[in-house]
Amino acid sequence: MTTARTLFPGAMGPEGFISCFDHLMDDTLLRRKLILKGGPGVGKSTFMRRVHAALCANGEPSTLYFCSGDPDSLDGVAVPHAGLLILDGTAPHTIDPAMPGIDGETLDLGRFLHKEVFKRRREELFVLAEENRAHYKNAFACLSAAGSLRRAAVSEAARSADLTMIRTFLKEGFTLPKEGTPRTLFLTSPTPAGVADFREAQDAENTVYLPGVLGAVFLNEAMKLVQNTQTEIFLHPL
Repeated sequence: MTTARTLFPGAMGPEGFISCFDHLMDDTLLRRKLILKGGPGVGKSTFMRRVHAALCANGEPSTLYFCSGDPDSLDGVAVPHAGLLILDGTAPHTIDPAMPGIDGETLDLGRFLHKEVFKRRREELFVLAEENRAHYKNAFACLSAAGSLRRAAVSEAARSADLTMIRTFLKEGFTLPKEGTPRTLFLTSPTPAGVADFREAQDAENTVYLPGVLGAVFLNEAMKLVQNTQTEIFLHPL
């Protein structure tokens, strides 16, 4: 089996969850798009892992989209050779096909919820959910402060940088992909288990890293250059 690409289709940012799921739904090469519905614990991530393993056993390339809120779980699986995309369509990235049966279909896994188990632990689950919301609130307060500092640093760097030289460097240094629509995703994200980083798993020959605050200035200019091309842009969560 080949090694799958690993990405985040969304990330935890200064204002809350940042979703880029629409970019996945817009991929015309993925002809069959299956949206999974159902609450936690019904088997959405397990279902995607098993389908992925079955389809990729013959070495076909694939992409695993991990959940930034639970890095041990999957938010999606794409197998381009099979033309298949499977996504978790539940909150906070609620997704529904605009035209069911044409641009996607839904699969309800909610029927597999162990209702009796949940009912027996009802009070405990409500307490844990409230504690979880409090932790998220504190985390987003920290991310918001960090985001403000980063935006200020990037703005200051842009004022002192030679933007004309940066634009020339980008235009002369890189060959643009063919025409199309870029899509934004994430290689890193804050998670409850710490910051997860998938950068080392990418194809170094086709990926350009722009680190640090000055790298953010370069990326802002690069995004203008590739706005009508088939480019993947990996944003910083802040």
